Amino acid sequence: MDAVATLTVSLPWLPRIRSLGVPAAFAAQDGSEVVGLIPWDQTDVLFIGGSTEWKLGPGARSVARQAVDQGIPVHMGRVNSRRRLQLVAPRRTAPTWPTDREQICPA
Repeated sequence: MDAVATLTVSLPWLPRIRSLGVPAAFAAQDGSEVVGLIPWDQTDVLFIGGSTEWKLGPGARSVARQAVDQGIPVHMGRVNSRRRLQLVAPRRTAPTWPTDREQICPA
């Protein structure tokens, strides 16, 4: 639940994962809405992690919208309510990803 620590640990691994031809997921955590704490250029899938309070708040909503705007798929565990679904798919009713993302992350 620490955005800075997650970024610090993830940065060396994201290029290694991608070099294997595998999509790299980045776990957004409490505080990830601060500019510069998500390596968008190295992120193929955004996972919404962190505390329940953060997941259901404006921080997670903000990073999910940024991901969707960039064509990056968003995953959040325990999406068992309309409210949580709207957080991770803020402007879409069904998952539809750009063609280049489909090549990387097939549905």
